Parts: sequence; C-alpha cells; structure tokens
Amino acid sequence: NYTTEESSAASDVYKRQRQAITIFGYHGLYRWLAMLLVSGDPQNGKSIIGRMAIVRGRVLEQIGKTPDDSKRGDDLFVVGSFSLLDNILGEPLEKLLNELSISYVMRQALLSRDGPYGLYLSLVEALELGDDAQVDNFCSMLEVAREKLTEVHAAATEWADSMMAG
Repeated sequence: NYTTEESSAASDVYKRQRQAITIFGYHGLYRWLAMLLVSGDPQNGKSIIGRMAIVRGRVLEQIGKTPDDSKRGDDLFVVGSFSLLDNILGEPLEKLLNELSISYVMRQALLSRDGPYGLYLSLVEALELGDDAQVDNFCSMLEVAREKLTEVHAAATEWADSMMAG
C-alpha cells in the first residue's frame, strides 16, 4: 500500500508527464528525449557516438519527411537517434526499446532494418561505412538523389555540432 506521501509524489510525476505530452505531443517528446539521451555525458567517447546518432536522426528526418506528414520526419529522427542507443547506454537495444512506447514500424527499423524506415537507416549506415555501391542502391530504392544526400549529411553534421556545442 502506498502512503499518502508516495501517492501524492506518484500523482505529481504523472501530472508532469501529462503536461510534457500536452506541450510537446508524443512525437515532440520522443524527439526531445532522443536529443537528451544522445547528447548527454561526454565521458568515454560517448559524445562522439551521441553526435553520430544526432547526425543519423537529422539525415533520416530531412530525406524522409514529406510535406503532408510531419509525423514521418519526427519518427525518422527518433529512429536515427535511437539506432545507437545500445552503444550509448550499454544495454541491448531490444531491452531498451521494450521500455519505450514506439511504433511497430520504428521498432522494426531499429531491430532488423525492415519496414519503410529500415531502408532509411540502412542508407545512412552505408554512407557512414563509405559503401558507395550500397548508398547508390538505397538512394535508388528510396528515390533520393545522391547529391541531395551529400548536402543533407553535411548540413546535419553542422547542425549536430551546433547542438552539441550548446
């Protein structure tokens, strides 16, 4: 049984969570959480991984968003940012995702690179590895011009650097 004090504290936490969801919306809240998680403690080289995750998120958002679906860009940002969460937090990604309420499509992309978002994540991973043949293949499948990808990646890197700086 909860004491009155514990019950009140739990109620306050719930109210703060509901307020955050009301202010940011679920997608905005996940985006904020992603930024917070990946840009945290700079020790042990984790800021480098965090920066890489932010770049991934921004690239996916920019190449995958559509004018008629703002949720898609937010989802892709979270997919890119969370794709390195296991490296940042030192826990298996599947375990971490079980604690989050994310869509099946996002989970599918993160765990197996499947589904509509999986191709985007595979594209940015191929770009990071310098696998030009795979990058060209994914660009073709996603109908993304290679030049646009290069521009978006450069802008995302600058954006991530500015976010990490403060």
